[in-house]
Amino acid sequence: MNSIQPRTLIPTLTHYLTENHLEIAKKNESYSTFFKVAMVISAIGALLIFSGVTAMYLGLLGELSLPNVALLGCMIASCLSMKGVDVCAKWHVMTMRQAKWYRTIAEQLKSITHWKEETVRQFFTVRNKSIDRLQPSTMSMLQKINAAHPLLALLPLIARYQLTENYATQWNQKAQEQLHVMQHIDRFPSDARGSVLQIHQALLANANSEKEHCEQILQNYLWLVI
Repeated sequence: MNSIQPRTLIPTLTHYLTENHLEIAKKNESYSTFFKVAMVISAIGALLIFSGVTAMYLGLLGELSLPNVALLGCMIASCLSMKGVDVCAKWHVMTMRQAKWYRTIAEQLKSITHWKEETVRQFFTVRNKSIDRLQPSTMSMLQKINAAHPLLALLPLIARYQLTENYATQWNQKAQEQLHVMQHIDRFPSDARGSVLQIHQALLANANSEKEHCEQILQNYLWLVI
């Protein structure tokens, strides 16, 4: 009987190293435009249907009328169109934010394209990480991106890390500012203290979330075994 051989996991590069930020930004901008147009069309459709049904109900269209079932169908269609407006609006905002995020990454990456491999090493050393602990399989895949300077293939991920680290710092600064307010919370009306405390906790939660994302970028995405 043949023994079952354990599966060998084949490491693959994270898409954060190979994706084209500007291309993704443009794609999301196209999606955002599409959802914006769809939102407007849905809103116009809902308005026309609702106006028509209302006009017939009030007898403003003379003898023109529809069966009750048809009127019910029109009202349902109007409600669905309004729901479509809500859905399209959410997707419009989300894709626009994604487009802005990827353009920001592209700008950050452009600002560090002059880095040398030694600069990359220093970047990890400052954060108590050793680039020399990268797995050989990972290094060989980085060489496929940049044969002459494989460590420079990490720049897209470093750019993403820098932005996330910056956001974490901003949220933490806001939390510290709110902490100053918390020191005088006794001066607030009793019914407002709960809101002040919730704001402070939300700011700290955002800061911690961004910090965890920073750590995830370095450890999970780069397979650094420290």
